[in-house]
Amino acid sequence: MNKVALIILFNHNYEANLSRLDAIYSSRFKNIWYVMPFYQGHRDDVISVYENSYYFQGYIAKALEQIKNNNFEHYIIIGDDLILNPNINENNYRDYFKVDDETAFVPEPFLLNDIKVTKPNRPMAPFWHWALTALNFNLKQPGIECANYLPNYDEALALLKTHGYDFTPEFPIGAYKYNQLLSFSTDKTELGLKTDYLKKFGTKIIKNIIYKKSLQYPLIGSYSDCVVIPHKHVQHIIQYFGITAAMHLFVEIGLPTSIALAVPKIISESAISHKGLTFWLPSEVAEFEARYGNSFKKLQEEYPLNTLYVHPVKLSRWK
Repeated sequence: MNKVALIILFNHNYEANLSRLDAIYSSRFKNIWYVMPFYQGHRDDVISVYENSYYFQGYIAKALEQIKNNNFEHYIIIGDDLILNPNINENNYRDYFKVDDETAFVPEPFLLNDIKVTKPNRPMAPFWHWALTALNFNLKQPGIECANYLPNYDEALALLKTHGYDFTPEFPIGAYKYNQLLSFSTDKTELGLKTDYLKKFGTKIIKNIIYKKSLQYPLIGSYSDCVVIPHKHVQHIIQYFGITAAMHLFVEIGLPTSIALAVPKIISESAISHKGLTFWLPSEVAEFEARYGNSFKKLQEEYPLNTLYVHPVKLSRWK
């Protein structure tokens, strides 16, 4: 079998970065595919997609369906603005991600109603507005008949438990963290974030608290811009990715949940030596860019120690 396919996802149609990514990865991976919305070009290694990027597990489902018969052992899936450690290649990726034929890599799985867990991609943690969409998720939706193609509630519950996640449907009031949302801040970015959250989700928060809404299907969340999937279970993954995308389940819920339902073992960053380096505030990104003078050559030569990947690195701003 071929060792691995590298699949690089674009949320936007930005063809200028194709050649840059070729230069970064082509010497390390023989088999690379790009997945890009509304691509109209002629490159055979670019797969055009048309779904909403909030549910980009649907992008992955289409790409995997197209290349699944090429006899790969694994699929490494990353965002176009995520830069893998320059030492990772098709021959040693297993050593870094610690995957095998039965194991997927998912960076940071967590239970949606666990108020003790905080993650960098949830700046108002444990409040996370995408969890509100999970509260409305169920297997019976108009226009799509999927109940027979996903595990039922009890099966999903048992599968999550095999990964160590004791799912419960209750969504505790502490998960809304309304006191933190309402607290005053002098930081303009934080204040703007809180104001934006309250405008968009204040009414939903109040309704969910009043009616004590609970999760209607076993779900987990995770940062999802870097995952590794074993080929052995690819058909179930394709199906579950496609269904959760069609049902508009946000990717950082739909993707990790699908993998947990399809693959016997999951390994996360907590169990490996190298960790991802992620930035979520503009000030953090600016500080990182200044450290390297926006020089991609310097980043490659002085890549942060024990770092699995860096995100985001907007290539259009780097020289």
